[in-house]
Amino acid sequence: MSMKVVKRDISLRELIDFNKALSKKYITYGVHKDKGSVMRGKVNEAEIASFIEFGTRLIPARPAIRTYLVSPKKRRELLNKETEIMGYSIKRKSAKLFWNNLAKFVQKHIKERILSGLKPSNAPSTIAKKGFDLPWVDTGQLVFEDMEARVNEHK
Repeated sequence: MSMKVVKRDISLRELIDFNKALSKKYITYGVHKDKGSVMRGKVNEAEIASFIEFGTRLIPARPAIRTYLVSPKKRRELLNKETEIMGYSIKRKSAKLFWNNLAKFVQKHIKERILSGLKPSNAPSTIAKKGFDLPWVDTGQLVFEDMEARVNEHK
């Protein structure tokens, strides 16, 4: 009886270390404190993003970030991409590469969601003033220019 030897891209020890490195990090997406402090009138960009995402008494919520994974289709897309990135990262033995590529993927898809338009539409007066109906875009500047996916480390 012969035994077939399969060459692996990574040893069990390296895989365990890789998994430990993965578990130390997580991704956040949004206007982070260091960039969100830019003032626009009496409020900063982080507050504006929060008003758009969650709504206020006068502004309807237009969730782009927190509803990203609500759709089963989007969850499948993310899982498929995660699996692809994971395989590539394991071959490269780089947890950092996994997190950076996953952050880029999430950022790209949330930006696409925002640019595709969110409901409800802006008020007719807002559309007239801006010249378009993209709630996350203000005076030609995308609110999410300061939005980003960041890889963070658990402390």
